[in-house]
Amino acid sequence: DRVEPSLSKLFLLSFLFFLGLLSKETMAVFLAVIFIYDWLEKGRLPPFTRLLRLYLPLLGVFAAYLLLRIHAIGGFTDPLHIRYDFLNPFQLFMNQLLVLSRYVSLFSFPVALNAHHLFDPLISPLNKTFAMTILILTIALVFFFFFFKRLELFLRKVLLLGFVWFFASF
Repeated sequence: DRVEPSLSKLFLLSFLFFLGLLSKETMAVFLAVIFIYDWLEKGRLPPFTRLLRLYLPLLGVFAAYLLLRIHAIGGFTDPLHIRYDFLNPFQLFMNQLLVLSRYVSLFSFPVALNAHHLFDPLISPLNKTFAMTILILTIALVFFFFFFKRLELFLRKVLLLGFVWFFASF
């Protein structure tokens, strides 16, 4: 059995988590990653005492960060940054799939990388771009399950953790 971290280590973890959130919001994925790691390592959900001791302070830090962020920009998001409010819920879903397929493509084939990406939203599922999106995501899932089934248990856990980390940070 693992030794539980001391209070000073838990405080340091919480502090570093807060600093990580201040530098990049995707640090919030850390909560999901360590929870899934805990779960996969033991083969069961973490005990309630561990949830209280480790995850509750981290959730508190995340809540404090959200309050600071909301206070700083006057809301959860800046209304000036919402450029696609004309899309209906299905169109939003299609565009999320499009962004995910581009994310998967760039991860798999890192060519033509840059910091600025242009985005033209999809309006109809009859668009050839949407067909390509579905094809890319289907191929990615087939490859994942193909390799997943052939791995031993420990490597399956590692692959599953990587999968969750990849998609949670999306």
